[in-house]
Amino acid sequence: MTSEDYSEFEEKESYLIAKLLTIFLEYPVIFIGYSLNDRNIRNIFETISGCLTQDKLNQLKERLIFIEYSQEEDISEFSMQFSNGNSIRMNKISTVDFLQIYKEIKATKSKYNPVILRQLRKDIYDLANSTQVSERIVAAGFENLDDISKIKQFWWFADVQIFK
Repeated sequence: MTSEDYSEFEEKESYLIAKLLTIFLEYPVIFIGYSLNDRNIRNIFETISGCLTQDKLNQLKERLIFIEYSQEEDISEFSMQFSNGNSIRMNKISTVDFLQIYKEIKATKSKYNPVILRQLRKDIYDLANSTQVSERIVAAGFENLDDISKIKQFWWFADVQIFK
């Protein structure tokens, strides 16, 4: 990265922080090869620490994993303290070889098809925000969630009244 990259980053930081905050709260995030002492990393977490309560920050511990290069192999907890009194805890993995970590990440399989889960989330959101009096609902067992073609054979439809 160049000094211009850092300057551009600081100019667009607010937008990036809002996006990152959403991602951090909803998904696990693995930082590979970044230093916990990097100015941009610390600035991001300092800004996030000002946006969330300490309870919410504590929930991030299970979602944030830092993997850094080190001559000593270790798994530990790391905590960043900020000027506002808040702190963010995260898991830190130190390794001399990133290859094994990449292999483990590649070997990790999702329990559910992400495409189906994203569609389900969208449908639930749309249903909850619907202003129509009647909606169509699809009901199916979770056992076939990974294969939508199997779910179609079990679909049934009903009109549902949305009470306001």
